[in-house]
Amino acid sequence: MPLIDDSESEEYNQSICYAMEYNLPVRIRVWADGFTSDITGHIHWVDPFMNLLRVEVKTGEYEQIVFEDVIGVTVVN
Repeated sequence: MPLIDDSESEEYNQSICYAMEYNLPVRIRVWADGFTSDITGHIHWVDPFMNLLRVEVKTGEYEQIVFEDVIGVTVVN
């Protein structure tokens, strides 16, 4: 799994907060089982206690992502 330093983690957090505030879609790059995949959608909620993100990828369809698996966040304008 790629190592994410504190500045990258903070940048991801800021992008997530910005996207939530302005209801913008994000593209989240996720590391799972040695492979990367992209999940694009709107952040539905963030659970800092369980370290989870919930992303609405289609109307009524959600993906749950563990913070530790996130290796990139891009706000899609």
